[in-house]
Amino acid sequence: MRKLWVFGMLVLAVLVAGCTAEIVVPITYGSAIICSGHPGIYGELYVDGDYAGYLGPNECRTVSGLALGRWHTARLYHPWGGVYSRDFYLEYSGKIVTID
Repeated sequence: MRKLWVFGMLVLAVLVAGCTAEIVVPITYGSAIICSGHPGIYGELYVDGDYAGYLGPNECRTVSGLALGRWHTARLYHPWGGVYSRDFYLEYSGKIVTID
């Protein structure tokens, strides 16, 4: 009887070990406020490779549709050829990110 019980537990363990559960966490989206922190920093703003508009000197621009809980990259292409870049982690919507 004991051998039958051990065999049954072994079969049950093998069956349970083959099962996996997948937890799907939904992505929530928010916005970031990207600001120029210096009068000489201005130009075309791209966030994660997507065009976000023109950012003037000492100006801020709201960029929406960014995934919360993820890293993002803001790049500012100056008209005279300079590139300013800033990586930021978006914990909450409305976070202010300064490029300087």
